[in-house]
Amino acid sequence: MKTRPVKIKYLVGILTIVTIFFFRSGTEQQPVETQPESRATVTIKKRIYKRDRPRPITVYNAQPTEQEEENFDTATEEPAEVTAAVPVQPQQDTAAEEPEEILPMPVLVFVSNSDGSIPMNTIVVGSCRIFERVDDEGYAEVMITEDCSIALIRKDGFLNTRTIAETITYSPDDMVELDFTFPVERKGGLGVQISETDEGIEVQRIIPGSPAEELGLQPGDVIVQVDDTHVSEIDIDEFIDKMTGPEGTTVTFRLQGQSEDEPPLTLTRTYMEDPQM
Repeated sequence: MKTRPVKIKYLVGILTIVTIFFFRSGTEQQPVETQPESRATVTIKKRIYKRDRPRPITVYNAQPTEQEEENFDTATEEPAEVTAAVPVQPQQDTAAEEPEEILPMPVLVFVSNSDGSIPMNTIVVGSCRIFERVDDEGYAEVMITEDCSIALIRKDGFLNTRTIAETITYSPDDMVELDFTFPVERKGGLGVQISETDEGIEVQRIIPGSPAEELGLQPGDVIVQVDDTHVSEIDIDEFIDKMTGPEGTTVTFRLQGQSEDEPPLTLTRTYMEDPQM
């Protein structure tokens, strides 16, 4: 993995109404620790290296302002009358306080698809206020000054493929390389905008040209079961994980009001480009 300049950016995002679109979608050192792992469909390889201490990020404490010396001509001044002994106050040490040094730990990220191609529109995010876009060569580099959970988000049209977060333990004497390998298959879904209700997952909007439109789904339809799982047993994120998947694969679900004797509805997950990209 290459060593590249360090950049830090910040990302904050909160959705109050859940809206989901479903479609078919630099030194040569020996590593002291290597941890290849498989997280869902994304492979993550972590390498930890010992390194030279980095240039510190310095946080200065409040410093007293230096006063300019005043020049007086004391040759003609009359001596002051001393009426009482004045105790000498001990001089305070006004030397500048030592700055607090926060030594940053570099985390170097490389991402590719399983066929060797570089995924476009991929972002590095982290619990320690990280937001960094992966460049055209598949690299992104961040610096952390605390323990941080780092994940990648690949935008697949209207959908996002997100990795499980990899926890990095802050150590100013180390540097970490993370290699992420995404499946080459893009993420797909049904082509609906949804919201969570007490009855289940309600369809709010149908995307034109989507499998949901072809099947005849309508706004107001409520999905109550995905495959063999009732939606009351899972949260909205788990529902999304079940409904989405590699483009071309199928998913079954039931709508509120369907008889148990009726077969479940079956749709093929479809990928669709985001027109804003």
